[in-house]
Amino acid sequence: SKFSELINFSNNNFYSGKLVVPPSTQTIDKSKCIERVCLRHEGGYRAGGTNIREVEKIVLYLKDFTDKQSNHKYSILIATMNSVQQSLLNDAIDKLEADSENFKKYRNYWRENESGTQRIRVQNLESIQGDERDIVIFSTVYGLEGIGAPRVYQRFGPINSDNGYKRLNVII
Repeated sequence: SKFSELINFSNNNFYSGKLVVPPSTQTIDKSKCIERVCLRHEGGYRAGGTNIREVEKIVLYLKDFTDKQSNHKYSILIATMNSVQQSLLNDAIDKLEADSENFKKYRNYWRENESGTQRIRVQNLESIQGDERDIVIFSTVYGLEGIGAPRVYQRFGPINSDNGYKRLNVII
């Protein structure tokens, strides 16, 4: 990463501070780092590992974001927990491109610049290694199975394994 702040986060939270982190000449505007959107009461999780409410919220964010021409200079990566949600997101993004002229312009801008290497991508936990963008949207997938469901079941797939924390570290 270009930003030592990002490396320091992983160093402190995953490596017990054992990494030597070189200083960076670039800094992060921390006021713009994390925006959390909670869909706690909206339901949407489906057995099989998809969450349609998250997909809808991400597509709405992308539409609103790309409606501002000044945002087109920022690259986007969407990280999700599994290939099923990845496929659902890709389909929804393709539909957004067909429906939104501004999103289509945004997507074309990144297809044409930097040889397309920074184009918007949806990656799952197993395939995200090495990708870096200006904005990362993390689709956690897990949540209530419907409005009014009593609880979120603790079935988090591969991140529940002994080495699951390493997979999350790759996303961060």
